[in-house]
Amino acid sequence: MPKLWQEYLKSVRGSERKSALMLLSEIITDGNDYLCDDVLEMANEYGSLDIDNIRQCYIWCSKPEHHPKPLELSTQPPLLNYQPDLSVYDELTTGGEAV
Repeated sequence: MPKLWQEYLKSVRGSERKSALMLLSEIITDGNDYLCDDVLEMANEYGSLDIDNIRQCYIWCSKPEHHPKPLELSTQPPLLNYQPDLSVYDELTTGGEAV
């Protein structure tokens, strides 16, 4: 077990300890054991070593960002000649008085 995790587990009790062990098990099962210390260090840098913050740091470290490719249209969409009637909002700026 990584040394940082040993120290962390000594500092927590009860359900928090159980959740931490389950997260550690998840990290190792996923094959990301090399991230164990990095995740705890990052959570500590963010100022909170609660299990939710540690899990969020793990997800951030282990899952690559996904940026979908831009949509490529075969034709240009038609331009609409849209002219909304914004006079209905005049009531808001005049306090309900007739203009």
